[in-house]
Amino acid sequence: MTDSPSTVAEQRRDLLRQVVLNRAMDVPGSQSELFRAEVGLIVHGFMADYYAAALTEVAPERAAEIAVELAEYLDDGALPEYAWERAVELGHDPQRWFDEYEAARKKRAKQATAQG
Repeated sequence: MTDSPSTVAEQRRDLLRQVVLNRAMDVPGSQSELFRAEVGLIVHGFMADYYAAALTEVAPERAAEIAVELAEYLDDGALPEYAWERAVELGHDPQRWFDEYEAARKKRAKQATAQG
């Protein structure tokens, strides 16, 4: 038994709930990074639901199988590792992404220290 939603309907419900309840406009104006993160959650949640709807329409049995697989991945707790492996399989360079993220994070921290 999983703790994560294991049906397409449950997963779509949770995605749409996330889109409805995340309110980027509630983020204080001084927190632009948090605002961008909230917008990202909203956009990606809606995109995921849209894809799930299409897959369910075209291949309902496969959509149900994928829902169970997703629940297993979520419960496993190794999403960053899975995402890294999938990125490599698709020809991307996740190490570059990580390095760019770290460089930007360090730059922001340095700027914050200089300002405060």
